[in-house]
Amino acid sequence: MNSPLYTDQAGFPLSTKTEGFKELLKDPEVQECLKDIIRNCLHESDIFIRLDLIEENLGADESHCVGRDLAFEKGISEYDEEREPLPKILERVAKIYKEIDSIQCAGGAEQILEVNTLSDVRARLLVEKLESMTPRIGVRYMTSKEVGEFIQTEIAEEFRYKGKSREVRNDLMSYAVKKFPDKVRLGQSKYGKKPLRIELIEV
Repeated sequence: MNSPLYTDQAGFPLSTKTEGFKELLKDPEVQECLKDIIRNCLHESDIFIRLDLIEENLGADESHCVGRDLAFEKGISEYDEEREPLPKILERVAKIYKEIDSIQCAGGAEQILEVNTLSDVRARLLVEKLESMTPRIGVRYMTSKEVGEFIQTEIAEEFRYKGKSREVRNDLMSYAVKKFPDKVRLGQSKYGKKPLRIELIEV
């Protein structure tokens, strides 16, 4: 007795219809017909459109692909060279964080200070002003009056104080010292105890 042409995973013979279907699958015309059926099913499910949208969202374009350039590997790519695969999302996010962490001030030694409020901006500008000044009697400093003029007339328009400077100048000096304790300190007049100026700490 001849053994069956096809068996299932358990080794039992397949039915005559199943055997006939297996034989049909070897026919090139039948194979193309099945491929058309599968393609139509995929198109009806919008899977290709959804894949295009996913690639677009990931930043893939004609020059880049996602993961691997499968078309090039299969020899059906319309490009002469293999396209560069986009890095994975986690790798791209990690790179962005690394670049942010590596940003430095113009001096190159310190990272850019976090700026959250208008007071932060003014305090930073005040410190930069002191750093750029020529020492007076061996000290770079600004009096409270000079600080008031500075925040009203010298800094960029959007950061200027519009009211009476005496209302905020001492507060700003104190805030700058709190924000940059290793760079500036409050100074007193020669004949009084009231802080009248802010001084740059010379290293």
